Order: sequence, then structure tokens, then C-alpha cells
Amino acid sequence: MSTLADLQALASDVRPTGRAAEQHARHGVEELLLPTGSLGELQRLAVWWAGVRRDAGAPPPRAVRLLVVVGDHGIAVRGVSALPLGHTAVTLRGLHEGRSAAHAAASAHGVDVQVAEVDVAGPQGPRSQPFDVGPAMDPQLLDDAVAQGAALGDSLADEGLDLLLLGEVGVGGSTTAAAVVGAAQRRRVLEVVGRGSGVDDAAWMRKAAAVREGLRRARAGGKDVPALLEAVGSADVAALTALLLRTAARGLPVVLDGPVSAAAAVLAHRVSPTARQWWLFPERGDEPALHRAQDALGMLPVHALGVRTGLGVAGLTALGTLRTAVAVAVSGAARADLWPVDPLADPAEEDPAHGSATGPEDGAGPEDPSGTVEQPAEPGAGSGTPEEPVSP
Repeated sequence: MSTLADLQALASDVRPTGRAAEQHARHGVEELLLPTGSLGELQRLAVWWAGVRRDAGAPPPRAVRLLVVVGDHGIAVRGVSALPLGHTAVTLRGLHEGRSAAHAAASAHGVDVQVAEVDVAGPQGPRSQPFDVGPAMDPQLLDDAVAQGAALGDSLADEGLDLLLLGEVGVGGSTTAAAVVGAAQRRRVLEVVGRGSGVDDAAWMRKAAAVREGLRRARAGGKDVPALLEAVGSADVAALTALLLRTAARGLPVVLDGPVSAAAAVLAHRVSPTARQWWLFPERGDEPALHRAQDALGMLPVHALGVRTGLGVAGLTALGTLRTAVAVAVSGAARADLWPVDPLADPAEEDPAHGSATGPEDGAGPEDPSGTVEQPAEPGAGSGTPEEPVSP
């Protein structure tokens, strides 16, 4: 399943989000009894949610899952990270035991955590290889990773989730992401390489050198998505690429995480440009490759808090904001047309004893062109004939 046709098959049913629902949601927000534009980016989130649910009145997401994808990267053996390869296995143990930042944040939002292991390094390292001297992935590893991601996407969609949050863990991830984004967008090294896990200058130089060699090799090879994955990718990037295509095809919206899922989004977008309508970036972050991905996809992140922990923490933070945005937009509590009177109007103008502020009601007597109004006769008047018009 490593050909472009196979990846396209995963996305064959991707449809645009509901434009009519988005328009209705946008109009509904404009009807709120709030100053124009006062919701800021909350309006954008509410409109996005209406589109992916195809319902302007859809309630905030309730059935939410955090999927933490755990995978190491062959390029990590070049000393490009501040963390040793064994760090991922330690983090994985904490995830399985419920002792992680992901679980702490997820419990605050009532979200279940699911873990997917994709090429975690053993005693011999990960299955993927350092891409500065050869292909990062062989065809079999690519096949396995894409199949795993596609199966995960279908399984999660089958559960009827409202929303999927992604988390990522793995040593060397930002280096692989830099190479993937750089190769896909034909970027220069300095446009995509950052500090990742907090590397010092020496490690950053090793990282930049590795990415430079990876970009050189990738540009000499094929230009399609499978070729890029084989050249500079990793099992988790391949799995996430397939998962993003499959969930979009199944109508399951996804909140991305950091540079690894961003790199997968760039590749998935090359297969199906429509799929990006189903994704949300939770955090601006500080990795250049992440910025290049967000800019290329034309997607604004929810926050710019500097969160770079991975593990889906940024997505869980964005979930609270998304829920708030949708609750305000669809609750109706602030709808101007549900108020019995205009709360800013002068009460005297609405008092029948003082007349209508908008002119005669239906069935009232005609109004004189001069601006005077016929007045009823005073009680007890013998003739019953109206008096002469009196100027107000």
C-alpha cells in the first residue's frame, strides 16, 4: 500500500465540509446581542465546527478521543535531539500506566486517551533509518505504517466520535518533520530547522547538516508522497498521513499536534487538498517546520501559547476554547431576536400610553401628510365627531 494510488484510495470519499452550515453559523453569530466582531477567533472556530458537523446548531464536541502516536525516528542516531532514543520507551510506559501529561490534561476535559505504538526503538534502534545516508524507510515499513494508520482511522470513525485529538511522542521527530516539510515545499534548511527538544548549538548544527543531506537526496528522487516518505519520512509520519486521509474521508474532524502531525498534514494535503478542511491546528508553536506547514495549508492555529510538549496537550487546550466558542454560538441565550424588547431602547418609547416609536400600528387611523394624527373624541362629546387635528 505504498503507491500514490493506494493513498488516493484512502481519500477517495473526502468531501468538503458543509458550506451551508458554515454560512448559517456565521449569520447566527452576527445575530448575537454582542458588539460586532467581539468574539474574535471564537467565531472562526464556531463556523468551522458547524461545517464539519454539517449543522449550524450542532452542540459542542462531547465524544472526544486523544490518540497519542508514539514512534522514534532513524535520524535520531545522529545526535540531533536533546533526548536519548530510550526516552520514548520510558514515556510509553507512563502512557500505558496513565502517568503522563496527556492523562492529566485529558482528565480535566473528560477525554479518553488511546496510545498507538509505531516503530518505537528497541535495542537495535527503530526500523526507520537515518535519511542523511540512505532511504529512511524501506517499502515494507512504509506499507506497514500506512496500513496501520488507515486501520486506526477507520476504527476511530466507526466508534462515532465527534472529534479526534492527536498527540505525538518520539525522539528525532522535529528533524524528520523539517526534512519532510522542506522536501515537500522545496524549502531551504534554515527555513525548516529549529531547536526541537531544546538542543544546543552543536546538536543544532548536526541537525541542520542531516536535514541538508536529506533534502539533497529527496530532491534527487521521486516527487510523489510515497517517494518522499521513503526518502526522509518515518513510520509515524506515514501512519499519520494515512490516518488524516481516512478520517477526512469518514467525516471525523481532527485536531493536530506538533511538527510530526503537521508534516503528515502537508503530505496528506498533496494527496487530497480538500482534506485540510477537516483539520485544526491547536498551537502556533516555535518550530519553523510547523510554521511552514501552517502557512502553506492556510490554517490559523487556535492559540500561540508556546506549548511544545507534544502528547496532545495543545489540542486539549484548544478543545476547551472550541467548546466555549460553539456553546456561545449555538446556545441562543444571547440571540437578539429572542429578547422581548430592545434592551437599549427607551422604555417610554415602548409604552402604549406614549405612542409607538415606529408609527401607527396596523389598523390605526391614517396619518395626516402634515405630520399630525387624527385624535379620538373626548368622552362625552355629543356629536362623536373627531376634533380638529392638533399638532403634537
